[in-house]
Amino acid sequence: MKFRMILPEGTIYTNETDSIIVPLMDGLAGIKKGHSPMLAELADGIVTLRTSEEPSSLVQYRVQNAMIEVLDNQITVLTDHVEVLPKDTNKTTII
Repeated sequence: MKFRMILPEGTIYTNETDSIIVPLMDGLAGIKKGHSPMLAELADGIVTLRTSEEPSSLVQYRVQNAMIEVLDNQITVLTDHVEVLPKDTNKTTII
C-alpha cells in the first residue's frame, strides 16, 4: 500500500507500507491491503507503519490535528503537526 503524510506545507513522507496502526477518536485501528474506504479524524497520538524494508521495520510518527483517508490501497494522513519518533526514543525530530 502507498502511504503519504501531508502537512499544510506539502508532502513530507511517502513510502510503501504493509500495515499501519492509527489512533482513531474511539480507539486504535489497524489497516492492511484491501481495507474498505475510510475517512476519519485521528486522535492526537502515534501512527505506526510496518514497512517492507529490512525485516519488518517500524516507523512511528506522533500526530496532532490529523485526518486519515484510505482509498484503493492508498493511505493519506493530513496533519497540522508531526514528530518523527526515531528508534532511539531518547531523541525526537520535530518537523
